[in-house]
Amino acid sequence: MDLIEQQEQQLLLSAKSTDTILLRHNPDKQFLSYLAKHGFELPNIQIVNNKTLPEDREHRQISLVPYLITEEVDLWTRNTPERSAIGAPYDLVKKLNNKFFTRQMAINHEFRTTVGYFCNDEQELREAYTSLRNAGFEKCVLKIPYGASGKGLKIITNEQEFLTVCKFITRRSHQFDLLLEGWHPTQQCINAQLWIDPTSVKLLAVTEQMIDQNGVYKGTHFTPKFSTSLMEQYRTEVLRLGSILQQKGYFGVCGVDSIVDTNGILYPIIEINARFTQVTYLLPVVAKLINTYSFIFSRYIRFETRSPQAFSNLYEKLHKRLSPDTRNGFMVYTFVRGTLPEQSKTRYRLFVLFYGSDEEKVHNMIKMFIDEHVGVDQL
Repeated sequence: MDLIEQQEQQLLLSAKSTDTILLRHNPDKQFLSYLAKHGFELPNIQIVNNKTLPEDREHRQISLVPYLITEEVDLWTRNTPERSAIGAPYDLVKKLNNKFFTRQMAINHEFRTTVGYFCNDEQELREAYTSLRNAGFEKCVLKIPYGASGKGLKIITNEQEFLTVCKFITRRSHQFDLLLEGWHPTQQCINAQLWIDPTSVKLLAVTEQMIDQNGVYKGTHFTPKFSTSLMEQYRTEVLRLGSILQQKGYFGVCGVDSIVDTNGILYPIIEINARFTQVTYLLPVVAKLINTYSFIFSRYIRFETRSPQAFSNLYEKLHKRLSPDTRNGFMVYTFVRGTLPEQSKTRYRLFVLFYGSDEEKVHNMIKMFIDEHVGVDQL
């Protein structure tokens, strides 16, 4: 959990020197120095309690830009004129992050949706599975209302696996709220970043998401190629969605996950992330690189070491292994580390942005970076 919490470091990517960012963990000093050398304006850093937003005894005007509008943020700003938060009302944010609400909204507004069924008991679940198999789906995906990056969903590959899952669920409860969808083989997983305010809806970026066979996010392709017809269709649909959200009172950044299946059919709303995403924080960095480099990707790895490693040491090994040149390079944008005393090991997550003018070289660097058989001693 500490490693996931430390991904809050991504705030450093979009903050200015005059800003103050609230973190639960002190970033590594060597990593901060590394960012400064790469031209980032390091903001003021204030460490806060996990569950408590700071009080300001001077009663200054404070504008909070949270990753997500939560009930805590809502209470922090309520009835306090000098405090404000950039984002939509908490109740609306909670609804839009609910996969079931999002799907029903897409159906109500006649967006194309994947084949699926809401299920409340065992009979409905079994009937839904039978219908999907009869419709030709070899795989299905079972979803709960909330979850991200592969969490909150179960991919079912055959009937025996379905029966096992069904038995597991009904043993715990005879009434439930689940969504069973057919697994549409995908050609591309697309993400749109929208900015929505009372007077406008803007499409900030369209990227391609790297998703593994279990629905887990692996990274982003910031410079994908899409056909003109697909982009026109996609732009129309996500801006239409943005207008609907605007009418509901949504304000701020919104991420939309979409797919194009292997038949070239667009499904514009798979999930809505009514919050900042990793892509959101990287957009200012990508905006500076995209005028010079044709290929930009983000990826991350997890690894362990027997003894703690300094950031500078790991970076030196990584630089040596990846061998960047004058036309192709990489930048570490998040470095998180946690100790496991019971195992005498240190666990890490390393997030890297790759960029370059030579597609083959960039892909070779990525391959060397994500090779799961490479231990840290081989970096």
